[in-house]
Amino acid sequence: MLDGGLVRHHQHRRDTSVNPDERQDAERVLEDLRSLCRAAQAYAEQHLTDATLSGFLEQAAGLHAHEIAAGEPDRRITVSTIHRSKGTEARLVVLLGCEERLLPSWRALASPDREQLAEERRLFYVACTRAKDQLILTHAAARGGRPTGGPSRFLSEAGLIDPSQALAA
Repeated sequence: MLDGGLVRHHQHRRDTSVNPDERQDAERVLEDLRSLCRAAQAYAEQHLTDATLSGFLEQAAGLHAHEIAAGEPDRRITVSTIHRSKGTEARLVVLLGCEERLLPSWRALASPDREQLAEERRLFYVACTRAKDQLILTHAAARGGRPTGGPSRFLSEAGLIDPSQALAA
């Protein structure tokens, strides 16, 4: 890592890389770091005298969530990535953005390493199998006014849509 820490390292990657994907990735990391700093600042302002690092991390991880009393229906909503869904289950799972260039990601599609695409396929199937009762999969024709890559190839591979609706692999 460069002298100056994590922020300086990613600023250097963003500003000097010849690879546009690497520059874009560095900018995403910098935005994540800015978001983390904003969240820590908000926590510190809410807990003026009793703010601690462990308290912030517990809040960020959702450990201060409302406890469900015995017999009370569980109406909590958990937002997660497909990467973190392994080992969890829910009565209803909604998997958003099942589109080419999102799932599978543009990185996996552009990679010469076909294992990256296979790993994203496994993640898709793991996420789908987290649903106990109901699974809802979505894809959009456009995002932000721009057309998407169309339905994910994983939807047709799983027999969920007609193969002619998905892009060829």
